[in-house]
Amino acid sequence: MTITTESPMDLPCAPAAGIPGLIELQSVECPDTPAPNSVLGKVALILQAFSVDDDELTLSHLSRRTGVPKASVHRLAQELLELGFLERAGASYRLGMRLFEIGARVPRTRALRESLLPFMHALHSATRQTILLTVLQGAEIVFVERVNSYGQAPSLSKLGGHVPLHCSATGKVFMAFGPPELFETAVRGGLTRLTPNSAASPVRLRAQIDRVRADGHAVEYEEVMQGFSSIAVPLYESSGRLIAGLSVTGTLQRTDIPRFTRSLLMTKEMIESSRAIA
Repeated sequence: MTITTESPMDLPCAPAAGIPGLIELQSVECPDTPAPNSVLGKVALILQAFSVDDDELTLSHLSRRTGVPKASVHRLAQELLELGFLERAGASYRLGMRLFEIGARVPRTRALRESLLPFMHALHSATRQTILLTVLQGAEIVFVERVNSYGQAPSLSKLGGHVPLHCSATGKVFMAFGPPELFETAVRGGLTRLTPNSAASPVRLRAQIDRVRADGHAVEYEEVMQGFSSIAVPLYESSGRLIAGLSVTGTLQRTDIPRFTRSLLMTKEMIESSRAIA
């Protein structure tokens, strides 16, 4: 690739499509800062423009979301097509299989997913709810594995999706049992509300974290998506380092908090006793 130094165009912002009941956080249509001048920086913006809910995007969408001029997006997209990082979908683009191949090799999550998936299936059989495995990424949690509940909306927490620490049950688990600075990091980032029930004040969030620390698990009601609740526990490596969060998520009508909490804690004990996480 040839490095260029083109200036980004000022383009109008377009509203991002969201999930009902959930504020769209996965993509930004109008960047706060100018697009980087390096080719690598622009390529990163193009690939990151796809949210977990985007099957495909047009050239215009990519340009608006990245702030990169259409001509530059088109040229870089052609190279990404040749490399297999993008694929054609009519007049639009979608992420290519080459990215999936590379992502599947990430050691941080590959071994974790392979080790814990049998336990997740067992927990799903016991609860019939969606089981989610998450890891920490900055001030957010990222969904790295899931076992779906029958009939539950698949858009609730797609693989690769992410939500702020302060809203989710697993995020609260990370703040309660992870590095102390996570709480301040979350607060400095702004306690954005995903629903009216989301914790929006440091005082309320601190009280929630103290409760999680005392109980050993976290429960959230409609803080990520209206009509849904989650229970989460921390998962540790044999060295004692917090490495992931495991949760049960379901609709309020189908969620039996006491029973699901018992099943989740039993699963945590089995994982720890089997030393599934080295």
